[in-house]
Amino acid sequence: MSTAVQAAFPATKLHSSIAHLVRQCLLEVTPSDQQPVTTALQPLHSANSGAAAQAALDVFAASPWGTKYPLIALRWQAARQQLAPFMVMPPKTRRVILLADHVLELLHLQLSRGIGRHGHFPSDQAAIAFVWLALRRAMRRTGDNPPAQPRRRLTTRAAKSPML
Repeated sequence: MSTAVQAAFPATKLHSSIAHLVRQCLLEVTPSDQQPVTTALQPLHSANSGAAAQAALDVFAASPWGTKYPLIALRWQAARQQLAPFMVMPPKTRRVILLADHVLELLHLQLSRGIGRHGHFPSDQAAIAFVWLALRRAMRRTGDNPPAQPRRRLTTRAAKSPML
């Protein structure tokens, strides 16, 4: 997919998701160690440059968590080239990217859970209606007010005539 995006939009900078990398690394960590390891990884993804990220990676690798879980440092080292475009972005831009990534992941989770629970859709129209309702539910949970579905106005002749 990255080659197709690069072919269509040559000026695009592609990077790996930090959230996915952290999640991959935490798969090997015991649940009781996940919070401290995540805290120890924070200097890696908040570094201002590639050199600062490499220095933070060296510090992590030498730390007790890096010695207990050496595969984490190897994964970050392997993903360094894919993370390079992200590391040179300003902190506010990084925050927007991480927030957008988080929102999209939550939306994907909401839709995949709903589709998994629902199972079969009898028609394409039923699937579209389900996705629309799931999006409304997700927007309601985030506090945004989705636009209401347009409804037909039901009027009767009695309502149109003046009251006597």
